[in-house]
Amino acid sequence: IGFAVTLMIIGIGMVTRPMEVEIDWDSFLKTDVNTSTMRDVFLFALQQRQTDRRLTEVRELSEARELQGNRLYYHNDLYLAYQIPDHEDAGEHGLMSAGWLSSVKQFEQRLRSGYEWQVLCNRSDDIDRPLCDYGVSLVNYLYPSPMIAGPDVVPNSLVYDAGGIQALA
Repeated sequence: IGFAVTLMIIGIGMVTRPMEVEIDWDSFLKTDVNTSTMRDVFLFALQQRQTDRRLTEVRELSEARELQGNRLYYHNDLYLAYQIPDHEDAGEHGLMSAGWLSSVKQFEQRLRSGYEWQVLCNRSDDIDRPLCDYGVSLVNYLYPSPMIAGPDVVPNSLVYDAGGIQALA
């Protein structure tokens, strides 16, 4: 009887919701990865740029050598890996010890405060600025800045910017 019930459920399901077979070849060529998304954005921007060029005869180059009205995007990622020198004592916790994390924090703050970093960050959109200013780093999460609103002493939120004085436990 269980087998008959299973067949009946399958039969009713096939009648009420028949199978749809995708026959459009373009659907199989589209992938859901970052490269595909970036290609789609590039093709859209290229099409928009060509449309804008047809509408406007003359375009001037700005000092930064970017076309006015058009923004070209470059995704720049910087990956840093830290290693304790062989002649140094790693200690019980290795890179996760307070001393080494403090050194990493100071190094990343010096890196982000450099002139070249600031020039690069100033070219980013406002919505992406926190990713450039603070970056995505372990020390940002370990040393957050407390945000205190009003007369309270207890912080109501944390900003993960490595601006805190001591690491979270």
